[in-house]
This record gives sequence, C-alpha cells and structure tokens, in this order.
Amino acid sequence: IQSTTAQQSYGIIFEIATTPSSPAIEIQTLEFYSPVPNANVAYEVWTKSGSWHGHEGKLKEFQNVASGNVTTWGAGDGGTFASGSERETDDSRGEPTRIPHTQFTPIQIDGG
Repeated sequence: IQSTTAQQSYGIIFEIATTPSSPAIEIQTLEFYSPVPNANVAYEVWTKSGSWHGHEGKLKEFQNVASGNVTTWGAGDGGTFASGSERETDDSRGEPTRIPHTQFTPIQIDGG
C-alpha cells in the first residue's frame, strides 16, 4: 500500500483445486481487504499450473493475469477483517476491494 508517508507491500499465496467430481471452473476476478480505506494501491496477480510449493521466488514459472491500480475500500474505522466464514464489520467501509474484470485475465481450472 502506498501513501505519502510510507510504502508497504503485502502478499498471499494459495492453491485452488477441484474435486474429482467437480466441473471446470473459471475465476473471473479477485477481491482483497485493505487496512487503509481510499488508498490508491498497485496490485499484481500471478498464477501457475500445479503447486507453487518449491517454486517460491521463481517468477519465470508464473504467469501474470492481472496488474494495475485500484482505490481500496478498506476496513475503515472500527471495521474488522473476516473471521471464520463470516465477515464482521461495524462500518459501511468494511467491503473488499475488487479487481476490475477489465484488468483481470480469467483463470481456467479443469474439473476432476
């Protein structure tokens, strides 16, 4: 997250897999929470087929499917992040920031 006083960088890495009986899926966008509301942030989304384990730091093995800038919604004053399966917030700004569809290349994951 960039601001006039500091620059911070965050990341998350995870795997998505289908079950043996599931159909193919398509991920059309992602959302994320920011602790800073109304901030202009740069983002990048990278993907690779198969597991990421053992490939940390090997950027050439990943494909960039989204990058750009968005204005965050943030948790806002008094808001909180997701807890368990339900998002808890006492603030109307506690909404996730969505990457626009126009800035995201859909990701196909085969079923079964």
